[in-house]
Amino acid sequence: ILFFLLSIFLLSIFNIVTYPGVGQNLNAVLYSVSQVQQGKILLSDFTTQYGLYAHFLYPLFKLINVNIVSFSVTMAALTVVSYSLIFFALRKIISNNLIVFFSFIAIIYFSFFINFTNGPWDDLSYSNQVIRRIFPALIIFLGLSHIVNPKKILYLLIIFLSSLAMLWNFETGVICFLSFYIYVLYEKLAVNNLRSYASGFIKHSIISASILTLTIYLFSITIYLQSGSFPNWSLFFKYSSLFATGFYSMPMPIFHAWNLVFLVYVYGIYIGLKSILGNKKNVLDRASFFLSILGLGISSYYLNRSHDTNLFSTLYPALILLAIYLSKALDHSNRENIFKIKNFLSVLVISFIMVVVFVHMLRPIKLFNIVADRTQVIMSNTINNKFISNGINLIKLNALPNEQIIILIADEKSGWAPGPDGVLHLETNPSSPLPMG
Repeated sequence: ILFFLLSIFLLSIFNIVTYPGVGQNLNAVLYSVSQVQQGKILLSDFTTQYGLYAHFLYPLFKLINVNIVSFSVTMAALTVVSYSLIFFALRKIISNNLIVFFSFIAIIYFSFFINFTNGPWDDLSYSNQVIRRIFPALIIFLGLSHIVNPKKILYLLIIFLSSLAMLWNFETGVICFLSFYIYVLYEKLAVNNLRSYASGFIKHSIISASILTLTIYLFSITIYLQSGSFPNWSLFFKYSSLFATGFYSMPMPIFHAWNLVFLVYVYGIYIGLKSILGNKKNVLDRASFFLSILGLGISSYYLNRSHDTNLFSTLYPALILLAIYLSKALDHSNRENIFKIKNFLSVLVISFIMVVVFVHMLRPIKLFNIVADRTQVIMSNTINNKFISNGINLIKLNALPNEQIIILIADEKSGWAPGPDGVLHLETNPSSPLPMG
């Protein structure tokens, strides 16, 4: 596992000309960072597609003098942290080390390595690998920790962090917030008393709403102290509302692999409800309910843009659930039931999937060669792309740091679409007067 995590880290590092993928995907994440580092304020000076993550990263990037390489190192570290949190979440609820190992390999294969070993896409897509994953991974780890060992402080911490997640990236943040909110209400079903449930419902709702409101208020005060004006929160939903209307959508096929993923989540909700209504205090059943709610929410991104790569990137909650189902089937106390046809088929199918995926991952030489080929170019930081180097030199010769400039890209054959605005801004330190990101 350490070998694969190290490979993820090294494969996620790049310099100006070694980004493995579509420049537009990098630019969409990088542009906001480049502008915030120059003193511009999100929801005041401009808005952005993926949320307010640039303000979260601002203090760190001021400390390390951000450029393309240091930005990629930070993103690589956050990617490894995300997958590590998922690994430790698996360890929290599953005692069988073989199941933990094979399920984690399946998660990182479909989420990351398939791009480098099998797929034609070869794109890091930080919007998915970091922006949309770091907080869900954190909430999964803390949520499962709460299920195993409930504590008041942990309960409050999860609500606060899921509130922050909404600011970091609204698409996944609202899923984190609502998933834990629904799970706590689900937990209270064990009371079997309508008055007690209503009281718990109201108390939990007030606490959740209060922490969310306080979080937004504190962020608003921070922006006010920086810019002298409160953020325009209507801009926060600008891109979300645009994509919600169908912009850039892809039609979802009726019969497809997503049908099986959907069944995994439905089954998780079923066993969770069956367990709580039967007054069973089964940790795995409760974890199944929580992960199913969160997984259905995460899958909504695939529903709007139904490309296979997006199915892979949103698959990880379903793979954790498969690990839970396999762990339950192989549990020592149920060993005598393993040869019942339902349990036997479940063990057979899930084990087959995980072992086949592991075989696909057994390509250490290929991974090593990919890393080695990229490392030398990254370490030398040589800009062998004349289009980019000319652009950097042009801006440095004609603009001062922190000066406001508009960069117009006129070369569609550069490999960057629509243009490397974020790269050029970050490497030359001007800002843009345009109110969009």
